[in-house]
Amino acid sequence: MRQENKFRKLLYRICLTLIISAVVSPALLVYADVTTAPPHPDAPQTLDELRISNPSEVAKLPRFDSRDYGIVTPVKDQGSSDLCWAYAAISASESAILREGIDPAATKDTLSLSAEGLGYLRHNRGADPLGNTRGEITENSANWYHTSGSSADGATVLSQWCGPLKNGTSIDMNTAYANTAYLMEGAILIADGKDRDAIKRAIVQYGAVTFSYNNKRECDYYNAYNETGTSSYPHACTIIGWDDTIPASKFQPGGAKQDGGWIIKNSYHSLPYFYLSYDCGSSNLVAFDYAPREEYDYNYFYDSRALDFGLNVKGSDHVANVFEAKKGTDGYAEYINAVNIGIKGKNAACEIAVYTDLQNQQDVSDIFNIIPTKGTLAATQTASFEHAGYYTVTLDTPVRIEKGSYFSIAVKVSNPTGGAAIRLTQDNKPTYFYREDWEYWSKSNYTARVKAFTTVEKDDPVTAPEGYTYPYRITGHQIDVEHHTLTITAECYDDKPTILICSTYDESGVPAGTESRVIDKKAGQRFTETFSYSGNRCKILSWDSYMSLLPLSESYSIP
Repeated sequence: MRQENKFRKLLYRICLTLIISAVVSPALLVYADVTTAPPHPDAPQTLDELRISNPSEVAKLPRFDSRDYGIVTPVKDQGSSDLCWAYAAISASESAILREGIDPAATKDTLSLSAEGLGYLRHNRGADPLGNTRGEITENSANWYHTSGSSADGATVLSQWCGPLKNGTSIDMNTAYANTAYLMEGAILIADGKDRDAIKRAIVQYGAVTFSYNNKRECDYYNAYNETGTSSYPHACTIIGWDDTIPASKFQPGGAKQDGGWIIKNSYHSLPYFYLSYDCGSSNLVAFDYAPREEYDYNYFYDSRALDFGLNVKGSDHVANVFEAKKGTDGYAEYINAVNIGIKGKNAACEIAVYTDLQNQQDVSDIFNIIPTKGTLAATQTASFEHAGYYTVTLDTPVRIEKGSYFSIAVKVSNPTGGAAIRLTQDNKPTYFYREDWEYWSKSNYTARVKAFTTVEKDDPVTAPEGYTYPYRITGHQIDVEHHTLTITAECYDDKPTILICSTYDESGVPAGTESRVIDKKAGQRFTETFSYSGNRCKILSWDSYMSLLPLSESYSIP
C-alpha cells in the first residue's frame, strides 16, 4: 500500500509537470469533460472509495473535482430563460443521485432531470396526492420561464415530492407528483458563503453545491468581487470542486486577494466550466440528498407554499402537525417510516415524538382545536444537524397507523445560540405551538414544515405463538408521563369479544383502582388501548365477562 501511494504521488507530479509545460490554453483545462489532471494522490481514487471516505479529511486536500468520479452530468444551457437557479438545483441533484448510487442504472450520460420542469412547478402545483394541500399557483404562474428564483425555493418544492421530473416527461402540474423520478430526503442550506470548509465537505458528501454570485463577464478564471459598476446580475451555478493552488494573479479582473478558487459548472454552453475566486461569497448554497422512488409511498405535509414566512415566531421551536391517516386498507397496513423537518439555525438538536390514535383520547371532530400530544406515544427519536435545511430522520421502528385514525408529529429544536426554529409558511393548517412559558399547546396561524413519510405494506394476520392457548395476548406498552397514560399493544387470535381490565396497585400491593374496556376485534388483528396511569404498579388482563371473570389472556404486569 505504501509503495502504491508513492507511485500515485510520483505519477501525479509527472502529469502536473506535463500539463504545466504543455502549450495549451487555460480554456482547454477548464472545458474538458473530464479533468486533465488525475485526482490528488491522497484523494479517493474511485467512486467507491469516495462513498466511504471521510468528507472532513478529503476537504483538507488542495484540489478536488467531482468530475473525477463520473458524477457530474453534461452542462445544460438555460437559453434565454431566467432559470439559472433551477439549472443549478437540478445539476446539484443529479450529482447527489450519482454520488449516492441510489439508481444503479443511472450514469452521468444517462441521468437527465428537467430544470424547466422545476422552474414550472415552482409556480404551478396542484393538490398533493393525499389531498392535504391545494397546491400553489403564484402570480408568476404564466411567466415562470422568465421568473428568477433561488435554489432554496426549489428545495422546498422538491421536499413535497413535486419533481424532479426526468427530461422528456410531460411538464404538467396535474401529473407531476406521479411522475416524480426521485424523492428528496434532504437539502442542506449553508448560510455562510465564506465558510470554505463547510462548502468543501458538502461537495465531497453530496457531489455538488449550488452557488449564487453577481456576474458581469465570462472568463476562465473569474473574480466577480472586483467588478465595478451596476451592470452585473445575480447568477446561480453549481460548485463541483476546488483548487487551492490557482495563483491569485490569474483571476480577472484585477487578480484576487488570495490563491485558489471553486470549480464551477455553469448553465451556458458558451462557458461550461470556469474557476471562481474564493474572494466571492454567496447566500444561496444548497446541497441535496435523495432516495429511490420506491423508498416511500406517501408524504404527509401541509406546507404547500414555496416561500418561508421570514419572521421569527415565538413558539416555532416546539411544534406539532396533526394528520388523518388515509391509506391503510384491508390486508395492507400503513407505517410511518421517517419524519422530515425544515430547520432554521445552525447546530440544531432535534427531538421528535410520534403520537397515534388521538381520536381514542379526545374529540377530533375539529382537529384545529385539540391537544396534539394527547394520544399514544408511539415513537421518539433524536437527531442533530450542523446546518439549516430539510432533513429526514428515519424512525428506529416504523409506526403503524390505522386508516381514519389521527396521528401527530411533534418536533422540538434547540441550539446553543437560541436561534433554532422550525421553518414556517403562511398556510392555515392544523399546526400547534407549545408555549413553554404557559405550558400548553395552542393552535398556530402558521404551518410548520414537518412531514411524515409512510409506506403501505402487506399486513400478514397475526398468529398466536406456539403453545399459547388464549385468544388475546398483550404484547407491550408505552407510558406517557406528561399525560399520565399507559397504552398497551395487543393481538387478537379469535373473534371472541373480551373485557380488558387494568388494575393498579400501590407499592405495598393494595389495589388502588381499576379501568376496563370492552374489546371486539377480529382474529388476526393488532390493536392498542390507553388507560390512565398514576405511576403505580399495573396488572392487565383480558376477561370473558364481568360475571364469569374467565381469563382470555395471560396477565401482563408493569413493572
